[in-house]
Parts: sequence; C-alpha cells; structure tokens
Amino acid sequence: MADFPLLGGMQALSAGFVLATTTGTSITASASANTKGAYVELISAANNDLDSNSIELVFDGLNSALGDFLVDISVGDAGFEEVVIHNVYVKTTSTPGALVSRVTLPISFQSGVRISARCQANNSSLAINMFIILSAGNFKQPTGFSEAIAYGDDEATSTGTLVARSSVGVFGSWVEITASTTDEIHAIAIASHRQGGSWQNGKYNYQVAVGSAGNEEVIISDILSATTASESGSGLLAGAYMVEVAIGQRLSIRAAASVADADFDNDYVIYGIK
Repeated sequence: MADFPLLGGMQALSAGFVLATTTGTSITASASANTKGAYVELISAANNDLDSNSIELVFDGLNSALGDFLVDISVGDAGFEEVVIHNVYVKTTSTPGALVSRVTLPISFQSGVRISARCQANNSSLAINMFIILSAGNFKQPTGFSEAIAYGDDEATSTGTLVARSSVGVFGSWVEITASTTDEIHAIAIASHRQGGSWQNGKYNYQVAVGSAGNEEVIISDILSATTASESGSGLLAGAYMVEVAIGQRLSIRAAASVADADFDNDYVIYGIK
C-alpha cells in the first residue's frame, strides 16, 4: 500500500473525547456556587506529542438544568497548573446534550505539555462535558499566540456583561466590556449567552468596537447567532477574528435582535488573544 505523508506535518487531533458516550470529558464545578472546582486532565504530557498552533474548544451540555459556567484551560503538572485560556463562558440547558458550543483559538501548545480544565458554575456541583482539538499547521498558517485574556467576565455570577438590544432590527446602546485592555491583542473571540431565563426562537447580531464613549469604531461586524425554544443555538461562541488592538483601549459591544424580547438581552465576554 502506498505511503501518504502529511503535507507540512499538518494534523488535528482530539483530546478528552469519550467514544463510549460520544461526548467529552466531564468537568465539575465546586460544591460552592461561583467557585472553581478541581482540575481534570484532558491530555497527559506523555500523550501530547503535537506542537500545535491552534486549539478548538468543544462544549457539550450535560445537565438537565440551566447552568452558567466559566471554564479555564491550563497547562502544567497536577498542582502546578497555569491558566492560558481564562473563563470561557458557556451554558448548559434543561435538555441534556441539546447545546454544543465550539470555538477555535490561535494559541500554541508545545508537545510534552499536560493540558487540563476546571470550571465554576452559578449553582453548586454542576458539570459540563468538553474536549479539545489541537491543530498543527505548516508555514502557511500563522504562529499561535500564548494566552486568551477574558474581558467582561463576572466570576461572582459565573456570567458576563449584560448588553441590551433595542426594538426589532435596531441596535441598542454601546455597553463597555472593558475600560482598558491590559495587553496588546492579536485576535478576538466572543461568548454570548442568555443569563438564566427562558429560550426563544430568534436571531441576534452584535458588533465589537474600540474607542471612548461616543466615539466607538466598529472593528468586528456583524456576528450572527440564533437560539430556539427547544434550548438549542448556534454561534454562541464566535471567532477568533484576527484583529489587532493596542494596550489601554476601551472595548464595547452593541446588539440587535429579530424579536423584541428580553430573552435576547445577552451576557457577553470578549477574549483578547495575546
């Protein structure tokens, strides 16, 4: 049989996927609400033999109850974990497995490094399933970056920053997500979820801007997401978009929706990739 070498060594390999249950590894929050639980290993140092320049995070709702989660992705040996992707905002619904969220971030992970995850939730001991896909590209792809910093996350409630829409098809006001970026940003990803509440059929779109209040300049437009009354959705994690933002910049979001309902007033978190 012919040998088919990989062009440029390109591979995309999963870690933490559980074939027997067709889902990811269960990550459980602390017994105290809004408190990080224990780390769970997604891939050991010995099994991580890929020098990757991007990572895809895939989340699968596990609970038969609504839950808001902030998830950390870390590297390092057990007891010495260092967070590299901070507070990824995801949800579970009252229909187990109905909601799958995924996002790809251009962050590098060296081979021989252990990768693990931990989470907190708005209620005690909730759990969410997740796995990762590590990708190694060739010279045609950009070199991965080192860390994703969360802006607008609220660890006191395991959610984000509320952004209200206006009437149907009309943007609401700009809402500040951060007054000042702490690092130079090379790419941006965004999480958008309804904090609690019921689910409705409809779509919403939003824009990300840089600049002082009253002088916002759109840098990402328009991100379209949708939800259904059966508690499923698409586009709830978006990006990453290769957008450069300097240190010390104000970031804000405004949103619109196809339905005049407060169920589309969502919480948002921006991830600045440095």
